[in-house]
Amino acid sequence: YHLLPATLKITICGNYGATNLGDEAILTGIIHLLEASAKIPHQMTVISSNCRATKKLHNLHCVPPFPCGFRSFFRGIFGGGLLKTIRAIKQTDMFILGGGGLFTDEKPLPVIIWWIQASLALFYKKPLFCIGQSVGPLKSKWSRFLTKNIFKHAEIITVRDETSKKTLEKLGIANVLVLADPVFSLTEFAPDNRTPQKAKYIVLSLRPWNKALQIKNSKILAQFVDWLHFKYGLKTLFVPFQLTKDNDMDAFEAVSIHLQNKNAFSAVPYNPNFQEVLPYLAHSQAIIGMRLHSLIFAALVNTPFIALAYSQKINSLVTELDQKDYLL
Repeated sequence: YHLLPATLKITICGNYGATNLGDEAILTGIIHLLEASAKIPHQMTVISSNCRATKKLHNLHCVPPFPCGFRSFFRGIFGGGLLKTIRAIKQTDMFILGGGGLFTDEKPLPVIIWWIQASLALFYKKPLFCIGQSVGPLKSKWSRFLTKNIFKHAEIITVRDETSKKTLEKLGIANVLVLADPVFSLTEFAPDNRTPQKAKYIVLSLRPWNKALQIKNSKILAQFVDWLHFKYGLKTLFVPFQLTKDNDMDAFEAVSIHLQNKNAFSAVPYNPNFQEVLPYLAHSQAIIGMRLHSLIFAALVNTPFIALAYSQKINSLVTELDQKDYLL
């Protein structure tokens, strides 16, 4: 430890400030793990797309991400955000990239965005730690190239499942550790379930994805919500996990329009604080989850779930939990 600075400066970069409840919980998990393992005083800086929201939620110093487009680049120059980001990375002692499903080409932009953020840290020769990652699918050559270009420089790599490890190993990346999602470290924040008070509802988590499938499945889910209320008197509570870009409330509306009994289905407002969301899941009879962290939260509070697998990471999580019988 004599080689370390008196105060360790840590920069954490991920999909933060983007109104995604799961990603905010990941950040809380990473912070919790760092604080539990710190041997010397440390200062944390978060790279977030909404610094005001991140400061309010996590009470940490925050800078914006490095711009990934022409408009954001000029906004960064004239608004001063670009200099703050570069200064934070130049002064940091370690750069943590994670966690979550950052490196996947299920959508075209994420791999490019996170390659740019990590490349800036590598440019300034900062130690790179890729923590809590899900990697893949990577169907295109350019996404595999960019992913390999980042992970081959990482000091430590932890992934959330065996499938991600195999994906990286096919790219020639060795020394990959399979560890749980950082949110699993937050058990002390889960409601006490030794004498659970289960209410007369289930929780439903959906996200927009494939439009054709969403139209078909929304009708089926509406029939299920109506049947559940008619047969067992159970209401369905919709809990949104994201608001911007992929707005979960769009999926809620898609189901609602097909309901015969509008009183059987209701939604709670989006809340970025996972500690205030967990009680909804802890007191429910069961959870039907499409968002990955709805299933992780279910595991934290010991509530049964059915997983709706829209992505490889859902299959991987349920496999790791040995719950494949409850995967659709």
